[in-house]
Amino acid sequence: MPTPQYSTTIIPFNEAIEYHLKKLQLPTEDWRAMQGAIHAKAFTVAGATKAALLNDLYEAVTGAIARGDTLQDFRKAFDATVARYGWSYKGKRGWRTNVIYQNNKNTANAAGRWAQQQRVKGSRPYLFYTTAADTRVRPDHRRWHYYLLPVDHPFWLTHYPPNGWNCRCKAISLSERDIQRNNLRKTEPDQVDLSMIKHTDTVTGEIIDKFPGIDLGWDYNPGIAWIAPDLALGRELVKLPPSTRNAAIDAVNAQSMMQTPNYKAWLSQMSATAPDVAAKHRYVLGHIPPQAIAELYKANVKVQNSAVVVSGAIASSMMATMPNAMSEAIALLAKADGAQFDSSTGVLTVISGERRLRMVMVYSVLQLLGLL
Repeated sequence: MPTPQYSTTIIPFNEAIEYHLKKLQLPTEDWRAMQGAIHAKAFTVAGATKAALLNDLYEAVTGAIARGDTLQDFRKAFDATVARYGWSYKGKRGWRTNVIYQNNKNTANAAGRWAQQQRVKGSRPYLFYTTAADTRVRPDHRRWHYYLLPVDHPFWLTHYPPNGWNCRCKAISLSERDIQRNNLRKTEPDQVDLSMIKHTDTVTGEIIDKFPGIDLGWDYNPGIAWIAPDLALGRELVKLPPSTRNAAIDAVNAQSMMQTPNYKAWLSQMSATAPDVAAKHRYVLGHIPPQAIAELYKANVKVQNSAVVVSGAIASSMMATMPNAMSEAIALLAKADGAQFDSSTGVLTVISGERRLRMVMVYSVLQLLGLL
């Protein structure tokens, strides 16, 4: 049986390039702090805590994604960066460079393919899971080989490849005619097992739920995570009709990648562990809830962006007096159920139960000023 494949035509992969170029650079000591869907928004290299170092590594990865640089090209840039900053990284050079190069390239390509597959799902409504079909394929991934399911099946929310470190699996869009021509059999949707198992984190001892066969932090769809809360989505959300916009904002707030405990813990430590970065970056906390947007429109405030962004300088100042301020703000935004806008002061207050979050319009981006 022939196996459908991606086209081998060499052209710029614009969707993958766009995905990578829109990432925020977030330094971290431990990859666990940035695992999962956060990678759709953040470029991070474990142990790279200096802004200039992280930026040079980012530029090297950009070459791989945007220009098609090879692993050998990336290693030359990596070696030059390590020498320039005297960076002592963990792991052997060959392993470390391969992980950074392959994982960033693979997730960017996956996000780009998902964007393309969404555009054509009217005529190509199925996705076909395929592995490298060799002895290195992981048992669970081999079990998913030849899964043929509708694009909108829940399987693709958590099992869209890559599904782990150095995973080589792919998801290919197919039409009914493709399926017939290749003599493929559709997978019965109700036969797909999406149950989870208990897993003990060997470092923290924490017992967590995970999907069998998927490495920790890889149980997400890069393409879906890409269009979750960020500045680009914020600009699009406020253009939607009110009923659609309200539902969309509720959905992205409820599923925000920034609700993860590891990410919130990292935010609380950011100013202390990376003071040279704190003032130079912006962090997306979530989206203005529908009620807050309604208040702004009633006051004739032209909302151009629903994303709530805090600068590193403000974050650092807040955490100096309130260590949990950032994580508190994220939680409040996700659960906000009301809003008030004072046109005389320009202050928007988002209300979540008894807690309030004050925000002010700065250009078209909301910057967090403090918690009341």
